[in-house]
Amino acid sequence: MSEKLSIGMKAPDFNFITAWNAENNFYKNISGKKNILIFLRYYGCTACQLQILKLVKNYERFKEKDIQLFVVLQSAPETIREQDNKGEMPFTIICDPSQELYKLYNTSAAKNMLGLGSLNLLKKVEEAKKLGLAHGKYEGNELQLPATFVMDEEGIIKFVHYGQDAGDVPDIDELLKLI
Repeated sequence: MSEKLSIGMKAPDFNFITAWNAENNFYKNISGKKNILIFLRYYGCTACQLQILKLVKNYERFKEKDIQLFVVLQSAPETIREQDNKGEMPFTIICDPSQELYKLYNTSAAKNMLGLGSLNLLKKVEEAKKLGLAHGKYEGNELQLPATFVMDEEGIIKFVHYGQDAGDVPDIDELLKLI
């Protein structure tokens, strides 16, 4: 897919793997529910760990609105199993170490390391450090930027946000207002 996705388009369907299951289909999982698909970088990324932690802490708020969450990471399944060895993550983490889904959804990478940074990212990294989160294993494209897609029950995109830096992900309250 060469063009950026936009509001009103049907989200591309895909098969995916998780740390626990090698055969999943996106459309079969989204049927009948509102969905948020968030592309982050990889599990070792401090800002990504913070975003995942915030999603976990606020998961009940999403569940109350009948929203399913999917987070795509460049991480390998074994990386996720090391972090979540009991499979207790309340939402689906999609493992995409080959970055096929990042290409399918036309997510961008920064042109260089400076393009990853922003004041917002520095604040998120500081917040993560205060919570005891530390950078872990590097995986995939270090320059990968995030993207967020909100879809209805039919997979029609209702909101798109392609991140401009590594920390540019809509916050929890903003995501909940979009539904």
